[in-house]
Amino acid sequence: METKEDEKRLHLIRNDNGEWISDEYAVFVSKMEVGVLKAWAAKQGKALSVQHGSDGTLWCYKHEIEAIDFKTEKTTINRKLRIKKSMGKKNVTKKLNKRGLHDEDFRGKLEENGSMRSLIEIVKRPGSDLVLQIRDNYINIYYQGGNIAKISSEESVDVDKNYFRQYPSDQSEKEDWNTVERKVIAVKKLFENHKYEEYIKEVEKAMYNFWVNVLNGKGLEEKKAQHSICLQNNDDSEYTIIDLEYQVSRGSKFHYNGMRRISNEQIPTPRFDIIAVRNRDHRLCVIELKKGSQALSQKSGVQEHAESFANTIGYNEQSKKAFLEEMVEVLRQKKDDLDIMSKEIWINNELEPEFIFAYQFKKGEKVYDTFDKQKELFRYYKNKKSYADGVNYAKDFCVIWLEDGEYKLSDKNKEK
Repeated sequence: METKEDEKRLHLIRNDNGEWISDEYAVFVSKMEVGVLKAWAAKQGKALSVQHGSDGTLWCYKHEIEAIDFKTEKTTINRKLRIKKSMGKKNVTKKLNKRGLHDEDFRGKLEENGSMRSLIEIVKRPGSDLVLQIRDNYINIYYQGGNIAKISSEESVDVDKNYFRQYPSDQSEKEDWNTVERKVIAVKKLFENHKYEEYIKEVEKAMYNFWVNVLNGKGLEEKKAQHSICLQNNDDSEYTIIDLEYQVSRGSKFHYNGMRRISNEQIPTPRFDIIAVRNRDHRLCVIELKKGSQALSQKSGVQEHAESFANTIGYNEQSKKAFLEEMVEVLRQKKDDLDIMSKEIWINNELEPEFIFAYQFKKGEKVYDTFDKQKELFRYYKNKKSYADGVNYAKDFCVIWLEDGEYKLSDKNKEK
């Protein structure tokens, strides 16, 4: 499960759509408890979204649990459910879930002449701001860095109900969750009826309101930058983006080498921002995006991300090979099955994956108000040894500099 602490030292967790929330709004549950909760919720006509941690943990939103009327104190849920303030200590063994569309029937519906093909054509449309990514037997569709649709079948779409909120978390008591639920149900009906254009339009509008008015723009700049990098780097660029938000599972073939925080808590499984192919040599690249000085000083800063790569994908030959095999298949499905990427893009699996930082200048900072100052700060953190074990994991990795508003990745702006 991926966690972090924000500037106010709140403990944050990441939901399935990639947004950070405070863990005070989460209830962690077992698989058995999920089944019971879903039964209670369905019986009362109430929705329940289950969020998944990469280490096998499951959790639900607290307000959804509290909305369910448990009519007996003997239920397993009443006995077992509790709010947990700590994450990352649960050692859950998880079967490797490789990315890819393994269900041939579902994949066939997305292919040419498939019943869901019109959705793919909307994503492919020239000038589209939508990005489709393949996950473990489902797809995500992103708009401006936010996940607007998690699709696992023709009849199944999940969307973060928080997009339909009107008030920030510190005013959650004002929220009318029944209205939120009705809006979620309404947009899901649009999807189920194959009204994909209308579904996308409604969720885009809700997501924009959520980021601007509920989150007050927090995290939006980096999300938009990541999304723009994905849209603008393709077969006619130096790099082609083939995946976003790649999260390593503790149960995967990648070695999880006991990385630890300064507090002696095991750090969460890593999530890497961008997976790309460098077109001149077809090398697979793992790219971590940073924007602004605040992104460098956080615990999920320069050294931790470099350490995460060194201890997972880059740990040994077996882990590198496993990652390459997974990405080769994802790219094949995008090219051959879904026809959403150029046939000219391919991965040289004889070259080891390369880890790269991408740093984008952020205007308007008071202290680090020029790109040169922000570059110097990045170099400081890149040369600073890890707080956990005194090792400098980042020193051998390169950085690609991006001006504010620049999204094309280029080796001419690369520095070691």
